[in-house]
Amino acid sequence: TATVRRDGSSKFGANNRYGIFPSVAFAYNMHNGILSGSGFDEFKLRLGWGQTGNHEFPAGASQERFNLNPGGGASQENAANPDLKWETSTTMNIGIDFALFDYKLSGVIEYFNRSTEDLLLDPFVSEPGPPVRAWRNIDGTVVNSGIELGLTGFIIENKL
Repeated sequence: TATVRRDGSSKFGANNRYGIFPSVAFAYNMHNGILSGSGFDEFKLRLGWGQTGNHEFPAGASQERFNLNPGGGASQENAANPDLKWETSTTMNIGIDFALFDYKLSGVIEYFNRSTEDLLLDPFVSEPGPPVRAWRNIDGTVVNSGIELGLTGFIIENKL
């Protein structure tokens, strides 16, 4: 399987309204091939890689905005950032699905690694003027990885 998404959002700066997010996945049931006759009812190898974009932040965050003050005048609330872009997460996974004993015991073992870049942050910019929000992408990467295990068993089977 392969897909390519092109997402757009007016929340981003004029220079980065669109993001392209590809993904690919592959699965092969080795039970039907090299493991036939091995005692497994299923032994599927899965591989996947893909990217997604995050645009979960307030509308207008990339635009210059002002508030009207109760006593008159206006104060800046948000600084413009025409270069604000998509926060992008890249995920890679490899897994095995298996079943034994006429599907009475089955399970999943999967390793995943997700890294997120161009993190969205809205720090207050206060020097040398009044406090103003200024959404921007920051350098750095957040990594989340691990192993997932799942096991299902049909231990007792009653026939009615």
